[in-house]
Amino acid sequence: MAVTTANNIPDTPAPRDATPLRQAPMADAAQARAVLVPLQALLARHGLVLRPPPAEPGTCCGRGCNGCVWEGWLAAAQWWREDALALLDAAAHAGGDTGPG
Repeated sequence: MAVTTANNIPDTPAPRDATPLRQAPMADAAQARAVLVPLQALLARHGLVLRPPPAEPGTCCGRGCNGCVWEGWLAAAQWWREDALALLDAAAHAGGDTGPG
């Protein structure tokens, strides 16, 4: 069974190419961007719709505060990654893709 896109056009099942994005570290903004941007592209390529990833904070004072806005952003980015991967997994399952993904 093929995945149905946002336009009700059958698409190929979600690919296995999400595998590297599952385990990539997201300890800072650069690492997070290196995961979030390709995940967005992967979702789009398969016609899957998910809210955009969290916007990067613009209010950091740069003093290394406990509870820095970047810590919250990285946590939100991780949750978004989990949601994106779950959506890809569900699409793969619906499409019959049983390989690792």
